[in-house]
Amino acid sequence: MMYRNRKTRGLRLVLLGLAGCLAAALTACAGKKPAEADTPGAAPASDFVCEFLQEGDNAVIKKYVGNEKTVVIPQTIDGMTVRLISDGAFSGSEVEKVVIPSTVTHIYYYSFNSCPALREVEFGDGVLEIMEWAFKDCPALTTVTLPATLRNLGTEAFACDPRIYEDGGIREAHFRGDAPSSGLNPFGESEAVKVYYPKDAAGWDDTRLREMYTLVEE
Repeated sequence: MMYRNRKTRGLRLVLLGLAGCLAAALTACAGKKPAEADTPGAAPASDFVCEFLQEGDNAVIKKYVGNEKTVVIPQTIDGMTVRLISDGAFSGSEVEKVVIPSTVTHIYYYSFNSCPALREVEFGDGVLEIMEWAFKDCPALTTVTLPATLRNLGTEAFACDPRIYEDGGIREAHFRGDAPSSGLNPFGESEAVKVYYPKDAAGWDDTRLREMYTLVEE
């Protein structure tokens, strides 16, 4: 009987340990210490809810819960490198300007969807993919500069619904590198949109973007 009790007690301890590991894998940033000062003016960790991924010591921003108009996303939160901005993370917020650090590689679906006041986004040189509808229905965002690292631009990533925002949305898009793979109408349906690209960059002669917008070499 004593052996059985010890065995049961040991099993409980193992289960408690596993539960603790699982809880640590998915941790909210709210209430944590401020983010490390590796990004000038970065928002504090308490302004974000995020997941910490054990593999690679990376962080995923799940939700912005602050109320600042200008948000500088930190490069690290509690020692974890910020790599991803998850779907809906800033959706519906009143943010006006966002600075995305070079550590971020992917911006997910609807990350900044329906942010009516968003007028400026600074992308770090590290973003590889901006997924479908990431900045959809942000009518105040009329000009965007995209980093040389960008490899994939999703369908309607920066589009505005013309039935709601007749005059809103992107008018100019400036690329800093080679032509990325592109989905349908990443900047909306307006043929008045101008896409600027570097003179010596590759892929712009046969990019799908040429079928949708006016391309200008600069």
